[in-house]
Amino acid sequence: APALADAVEDGAQPLRVRQEAALALGRIATAREVERLAAVLRALASDVHPDAAQLRRAVVQGLARSTLPAAREALHAYALEGPVEERPLARWLLARGARAP
Repeated sequence: APALADAVEDGAQPLRVRQEAALALGRIATAREVERLAAVLRALASDVHPDAAQLRRAVVQGLARSTLPAAREALHAYALEGPVEERPLARWLLARGARAP
């Protein structure tokens, strides 16, 4: 799991690699990796580049796949404080029980 978190954080990796790592990580993340995913969301929150928005969506979906309470807390915070246009996704995933497909 730490290697997947490294890939998500590594801006030198292709976007698709980072997205797939975020999605996979959600299923196997420990509390430490959940915090790392949440930190990526916070770090990219004000980045207006389309790639940043795509990565944020993948991280949100990855967090939604986790069963850890910290992941749900990170989603809740993002639903309140994330970019306005991305908050509905986090709210929808929370309403679904935060279990993305």
